[in-house]
Amino acid sequence: MKVELDSSLRYVPKEYKQVAAGMEQEFNRIMLEEMNKTIGSEDDMATSYYKSLLTDEQAKILSQVNEGLGVGKIILDQIYPKGLRNQQEYAKYLQNRRHHE
Repeated sequence: MKVELDSSLRYVPKEYKQVAAGMEQEFNRIMLEEMNKTIGSEDDMATSYYKSLLTDEQAKILSQVNEGLGVGKIILDQIYPKGLRNQQEYAKYLQNRRHHE
């Protein structure tokens, strides 16, 4: 969700986008780990560590390329509904945020 091709994300606070992107990345990591388990290889500690780093990078790339797999958008719809994605609600959010700082 790094590139905002969808104009409905214009009025979504950055923090919400980051949470959704992070959750998509974690979903991708878990999915890739489960896929790797089906290969059934026995690795030493060094190889296992390297593979975990590789899986983390693959998950990161999957979540960023072409707006990810779409999991981030689904999560974002749950944590910041489309009804709040307008200029007035965004202004209220910013005002409330400044008030609590």
